[in-house]
Amino acid sequence: MRICIVIRRLSQSWGGAERVAVNLCKGLIQNGHEVTVLTANADVKPQGVKVKIIKINKNFSPLKILSFQHNIKKNMSLEKFDIVYSLTQIYPVDIYRLGGGIQRHWMKIQYPNPVIRLIKYSTSLVHLAMYWLENQIFKEDNCRLFVTNSKLVKDQIAYYYKIPMKRIKVIYNGVDFEIFNTGVKKYRKSMRQMHHIAEDELVLLFISNNWERKGLSTIIKAMPKTDIKKIRLVIVGRGNKAPYLSLAKKIKLDSDKLIFIGHSKETEKYYGMADIFILPSRYEPFANVCLEAMACGLPVVTTITNGASELIEEGVNGFVLEDWNDSESLAEIIRRLRDNQMREKLGNNAADTAKNFTWERHLQEISMVFDLLKK
Repeated sequence: MRICIVIRRLSQSWGGAERVAVNLCKGLIQNGHEVTVLTANADVKPQGVKVKIIKINKNFSPLKILSFQHNIKKNMSLEKFDIVYSLTQIYPVDIYRLGGGIQRHWMKIQYPNPVIRLIKYSTSLVHLAMYWLENQIFKEDNCRLFVTNSKLVKDQIAYYYKIPMKRIKVIYNGVDFEIFNTGVKKYRKSMRQMHHIAEDELVLLFISNNWERKGLSTIIKAMPKTDIKKIRLVIVGRGNKAPYLSLAKKIKLDSDKLIFIGHSKETEKYYGMADIFILPSRYEPFANVCLEAMACGLPVVTTITNGASELIEEGVNGFVLEDWNDSESLAEIIRRLRDNQMREKLGNNAADTAKNFTWERHLQEISMVFDLLKK
């Protein structure tokens, strides 16, 4: 088949949809398909894949969004594909994968008051452009099938846009076991020495480039409530650390308990040095980092508002918070996981769970969806 993949950025070093697209391209090529990628930015070109860079207006954020849509549509009209599979907000397509979830739902979480939410829409051209584009995608003739990475998002599509369940397929993400596996524990000693962390300290790990949405403040507020003196939080990813240092000062948490790493292309080494992975997301369709952490043998603590929580069995391979802002419950979970034997047991169970989620399985399920549309 001639397959077109649409993604704003094609990258192996970014997370989420970017890495999904790269792995998907590789798998489709291996299976004998002809693959073209339409993208605004690419720092990797998988062998055998035709990558076409789409020009966008870079001067104004709303125009970035709308110019990508306009130019993609124009380019797709020049070629004939058997399947157009988009991992970003674009129409018309055959299949749209909602890796970023539902914009309307995220706005509702951010601005619960409907009046404030309306004001935000009316005063932000970015929000307005994304809202308009999302609504266009869900119109009857603009997409034949929807793919989600969790049941959470499947239910939200049905609720907000009244899409029949038979037009929505849940396909969980895969994990790269060549990078993320229990063998990363070999980095524990060297990485702790590098960051001046003692062997007997309990290390919490948080990985994200969106600290407010992923609940970093909840972890910081929980730390003093654990009454564990030898505890550190390692924060990997881009962000403004100033407000979080201010929060730590306000709650009388020593700033040296927080270790800000910045962006890293070797996150597996941080999984290897950690004891517990925590991501108290406010809204997350499916956090790949949770699956990566599980593959590395870490117990995972996340929220019911993260689709990855669907892989967590309470007290078996991790824990799930009902409320992303519940620092009291999080502190209690951390206290329970202070026990080495319990932590090791949950970590081993997490690794066993992750083994079921390979990229081969992901590709097989996507291929079945492609075949379904071709019939």
